[in-house]
Amino acid sequence: MMRILPVWVVAVVLVNVHQTSQSFADSRLKQWTLHASEDGQHPDQNEQKLVWLMNRARQNPEAEGIWLAETTIASISQARKQYRVSERRLRKQFRKIAPKPPAAFDARLHQAAMVHASRLARKEKQNHRGQMKAIKRTGFPLASCRGNVFSYAKSAVNAHAAFNIDWGRGWGGTQRGVGHRKAVMSVGEILDHVGIAVVDGVDSRRVGPMVVVGNYCRSMPETSKEPRQFFVGTVFVDANNNGEFDIGEGVPDVRVESALSGWYSITASGGGYALPRNRRGSGQLEFRSSTIGRHTVLVKNSDSNLLVDLVVR
Repeated sequence: MMRILPVWVVAVVLVNVHQTSQSFADSRLKQWTLHASEDGQHPDQNEQKLVWLMNRARQNPEAEGIWLAETTIASISQARKQYRVSERRLRKQFRKIAPKPPAAFDARLHQAAMVHASRLARKEKQNHRGQMKAIKRTGFPLASCRGNVFSYAKSAVNAHAAFNIDWGRGWGGTQRGVGHRKAVMSVGEILDHVGIAVVDGVDSRRVGPMVVVGNYCRSMPETSKEPRQFFVGTVFVDANNNGEFDIGEGVPDVRVESALSGWYSITASGGGYALPRNRRGSGQLEFRSSTIGRHTVLVKNSDSNLLVDLVVR
């Protein structure tokens, strides 16, 4: 049965890559930089994969539950077996989760996550000590937050499944309260910003090969005067035509702008972006770079973050 996507989801598929020599830059716009690290290297491909999986899951929780229960990816299926995860219960739980808007990547939350992930990798630990304090030090306008940690991740997709299945020794093969899942799926509150850090290549017998930390937070734009809503998404070349963002497919240095925003943003190394939405109503979102040319996407009015992936085939 076809599932109608929520209004905060826009899917875009481009059949052909084309280039243009014409310049479309609006010099009046200011650059929004809080969606990426200062050097543009984060979110990297692994971090963006986690963001992409999270936002995909939020738009269709029922499909996410089916995928988590049935995927044959070894690092996930083996963990399901190890923890005796009830696949039937998993599908049922995700059917009850309401779709939620996507989260916008925030460089401050990433900075805090990287501080914590680096500390865990160095000390060969898995814990939450100091995680919330690191967030508060960044100046992010914090209303509430959930934090996830996985110091034994085999890959980005393995970390996502670990958080969202929330496998453990509890009944049904999950941890009590499934707090990690609630963070990823924004259950109980709108967690509209995220910072995910991945320390890859950890050479340790006790942790690694990846240490992953996620900060899933709700902002207070009313008091901070920061933007309330964002266009968010990933620009990627679907090289294997599987309809998914895979490691290595993200396109950096793509300029994203819209008449609905007084800003423009540049995609980070993993192809991710977030662009403030300052005006209501319908309009266009424009993507352009020397590698993919220029493309426009029609977007509708929304009262929350809107997901707009640009998929190049």
